[in-house]
Amino acid sequence: MRRWFLLPLGILIGGVLGILLGWAWPVEYANISHTDLRADYRDEYLLMIAEAYGADGDLSLARERLERLGPETVSELLVELGERRINQGAVPAAIVPLVTLAGDLGVATPTMDAYLRGLDQ
Repeated sequence: MRRWFLLPLGILIGGVLGILLGWAWPVEYANISHTDLRADYRDEYLLMIAEAYGADGDLSLARERLERLGPETVSELLVELGERRINQGAVPAAIVPLVTLAGDLGVATPTMDAYLRGLDQ
């Protein structure tokens, strides 16, 4: 009878100690790279860069910010996100900054060009 009592007691004590230790010494992340962003946060980061570029027109600053994601993937990420948003039928405010920045970086695709021409008409 005594053994059945010790198991739940051990689980309870272990859980309480785990919670207390977690609060006393929480995990702290430092020096995290932009390349470690989760895909949805990376997409939001790209959109913020594109919107900032639309506001200030500073292509070198936009390029610098994009390179934080890894210089070899910048154009691929912009194209993929822009085309995905076009295909999903997102609102123009979520597409135009991405397509404009991609075009100014020289990585526009026919789908992106057609989208921008469609907005001009």
